[in-house]
Amino acid sequence: MKIRIETVLGVEGAFYSGEIPDTACFVPISMIHDGQLDKPNYVAQGWAALNNEAQPPELRMGSHMFPDLRQPANPSVAEAIRTRLQRMRPQPLGYVEAH
Repeated sequence: MKIRIETVLGVEGAFYSGEIPDTACFVPISMIHDGQLDKPNYVAQGWAALNNEAQPPELRMGSHMFPDLRQPANPSVAEAIRTRLQRMRPQPLGYVEAH
């Protein structure tokens, strides 16, 4: 399976199908080890919540969205999620804005 590596929000990663149909999740390459998702870091660094928030409201499932690493994302779904993630402009973990 070929996966396209790209940069989203300054992070290198890839889009995979989400756990429910017509969803996609961006996963940093640093979170994949031997073909497995590092779930604790994926959640702790906020990607599970960001990917969930980037889905259309009718496709959100609880507070977190997990990828299916066996399946690359549909390109049009991945593009929609990329656009939503970029519009959200989340702050990096641990970032504090000065006032």
